[in-house]
Amino acid sequence: MYSPGYAYSVMSKSEGSWHWEITVIQCTGLIGIGVGTSLEEYRYDSDGNKWTNEISSPYGDSFTTGDTIGIDLKITDGTGAVWFSKLGVQQNGGDPVTGVNPAFDGIDIPIFAYIYFDTDQDDAKANFGDSTFLYSTLGFNPGLCSPTTTTTTTTTSTSTSSTTTI
Repeated sequence: MYSPGYAYSVMSKSEGSWHWEITVIQCTGLIGIGVGTSLEEYRYDSDGNKWTNEISSPYGDSFTTGDTIGIDLKITDGTGAVWFSKLGVQQNGGDPVTGVNPAFDGIDIPIFAYIYFDTDQDDAKANFGDSTFLYSTLGFNPGLCSPTTTTTTTTTSTSTSSTTTI
């Protein structure tokens, strides 16, 4: 029997505006993409719902194999807000540039990138700024990469591999 898998980034953010993308390589079950803290996860699920604290509610379009999900994280005054886009279209009327209608806000810091896999057949690739984004958000920095560090992470439900170049 398979137990659901999670992957967190090894770097976190505590201030600023950050963007990164997750491209779904294969989606056979439920995939959740979002952010997490040491205590909570805040995610946009492949069924179109958002999820936190064991509560799922309607949010946006569903996503599947081949789709790219953008994550925009803005942290000010010690708390964060997160917006999600699918193929460059902000979900649920959100606008991270103006701060309107985040999927979640009031998120405690530090905040990590997070992904959830419901089956061992799911796969996704994260782009934290090591290559050109398919879709970007004006005023948001490449997420989780510093100007001198490039990170590539490929995650499946059974393994995570990453390469960091400084």
